[in-house]
Parts: sequence; structure tokens; C-alpha cells
Amino acid sequence: NKARSFGLVEPLMHYYNQKTFIEAVSKCVDYLNFEHDDEQEIPKAIIIAMAMIESDNGTSRFALEGNALFGVRTWDMNVPHLKAYRSLDSKWGIKKYPTKCASVRDMIHILNTKPVHREFQRDHRVDQCIDQ
Repeated sequence: NKARSFGLVEPLMHYYNQKTFIEAVSKCVDYLNFEHDDEQEIPKAIIIAMAMIESDNGTSRFALEGNALFGVRTWDMNVPHLKAYRSLDSKWGIKKYPTKCASVRDMIHILNTKPVHREFQRDHRVDQCIDQ
């Protein structure tokens, strides 16, 4: 990986309030941006806002127990996951991750590749061309 070739390592995401949560997610996004071409970089503000809302600033049960900052669902019960307390018998769960930064990596991948986000992908790339 490009970041590792520069001697960079995935940042640990330690935080104790909203400000430090924002800083932690920001460092993770900066690190992950080394892995992507410019057109695949998602604006940091979007990722931070999504993580803040989806995980209640990293304090949700899914964030604390499963490093899941975005509530990404999986229907593959072989994938590590957590069940919502009200949906213990559901056929889906919230994906668990080895680190919180890994959940950010997955969300960037989802935004860049899933067909449901085609309009975002198109608009995001147009905006980048305009900015340059």
C-alpha cells in the first residue's frame, strides 16, 4: 500500500468527545486517501458527518462493540456482525470491523463502487473537475 510505503500506519481512533472524534475520523480519512486516486477520494466532511450521525460521535453500541461507525448491514451471517437488540432474529446484522478506520475504509469503498450511489459518484467526480 502506498501509505505503508511512506512508513505511515493506520491511525488509532481514540476520542473522548465530539471534537476528538472528528479529529480521529479526519486522520483516518487522510490516511486512507493515500490508497485512492483523486477521483475516488470522498470529501472528508461527508465521511465525518456520516460517522457523527450514524455512530452518535462514536458512542453507539455498534461503534463501541463492533468498530462500526456507519451501520453497514450484512445478510451474510458468516461475516462478523452484531444484531440490533430489537432484531435479534433478523436475517441481517451490522458488520463488525477489526478497527474503526477499517469501517471508514469500507464506507469509502461502498460510496465508490455500489450502483445505488451512481448519482453521487457522478456528481462527486464532476465537482472535483470543477474544483481543479
